Amino acid sequence: MKTKGLSGLPSGKIDTLLFDLDGTIIEMRRSAEIAFYMKACRRFRDYFNPLTFYISFWKSLSHVRANTSECLNYDVFVEKMAHFGRTTPQVIDALVSDLVEKDFRSLAPFFTQVEGAREAVLHARKLGYGLALVTNPVVPRKSVLYRIEWAGLN
Repeated sequence: MKTKGLSGLPSGKIDTLLFDLDGTIIEMRRSAEIAFYMKACRRFRDYFNPLTFYISFWKSLSHVRANTSECLNYDVFVEKMAHFGRTTPQVIDALVSDLVEKDFRSLAPFFTQVEGAREAVLHARKLGYGLALVTNPVVPRKSVLYRIEWAGLN
């Protein structure tokens, strides 16, 4: 009789574990959204007032959620924000890059490690599993790397 592995498959069939970053490895306090919104409004003020920024942001995300094309979600987001802000994708990309590089890092206190998550990842690695840490690819890579660092997994 074969022993069962983690998923009910015969043991030895699973060699890689997938971990979701947000909500599984690291939690974001709700107040982070307000702090981030305020920083983003300041960063984007030449193209959006606070209300139009909010509306444009959520409309852009709805386009991302509907994206079934070969385009990256981030590129769809930047394109739509540029359209709503009557500017170019290059301008929006530069603003997002500045937001992440100069403002996002200050949000570290709003993120907390999920209890036991870091230990589970490290234990899986010690057991020899391949590991994949995943998240929604809308956000720039640098903000993902910061959150991985805050989760204690850099």
